[in-house]
Amino acid sequence: KLLAPLEGVLLSEGKDFILLHQRGSHSPWNLRYSPQMNRFQATASDDRRHHYDNSMLEFDLFWNELDALLSKSPKKILVVYVSDQGEATGKDGQWGHGFLGRMSFEVPFIVRSYSAPLPSGTRSLPDYLPHYNVGLYLAQQLGVSFN
Repeated sequence: KLLAPLEGVLLSEGKDFILLHQRGSHSPWNLRYSPQMNRFQATASDDRRHHYDNSMLEFDLFWNELDALLSKSPKKILVVYVSDQGEATGKDGQWGHGFLGRMSFEVPFIVRSYSAPLPSGTRSLPDYLPHYNVGLYLAQQLGVSFN
């Protein structure tokens, strides 16, 4: 539902700031994938994890379709993907994000550039960032000055 309208925007003239909101792999994970992506099957010990893994397959399919669409555009495009929070998937017996630990506040962060090199300093960013730092990075890319 997101990609068809986006294709129309990409054909327009001028600069755009576009925000796509996608539920992705947010819990409840069992509601975040189609029957075709039900590839990981549950065992007695990993019922939640198989739902999470299947939801990640669904996200991978979305990302692949988004990448194909953006690759066709001659526009200079910077995509920043960020999750709303981190998520524990069973490591050390922790699940979800209802606790104050690194897995809760360090969020997945993906940056991809189309028709232009990545902005200076992007490759030196850590793989996981708190939202505050993601906001600073975005402001910098939009040309906003801050101190």
